[in-house]
Amino acid sequence: MSRVRFPVRAAAAGLILGLLACQPVFVIGWQEWLIMICAAALLVGPVVFRFLRMRPPRNGKRKRE
Repeated sequence: MSRVRFPVRAAAAGLILGLLACQPVFVIGWQEWLIMICAAALLVGPVVFRFLRMRPPRNGKRKRE
């Protein structure tokens, strides 16, 4: 049984031409960046703060007893 194989170069050329024909444009302004940074800080901030409080103190920063 002879199997017809599609050349890899033709597939790559078709994929690249398809991507170039429909190239999406993403425009994000500074206000959107500010909103995303604030949302990430609100979501990740408490977890990081709790993790930092749970760490054992370093040698130079021991609590006095």
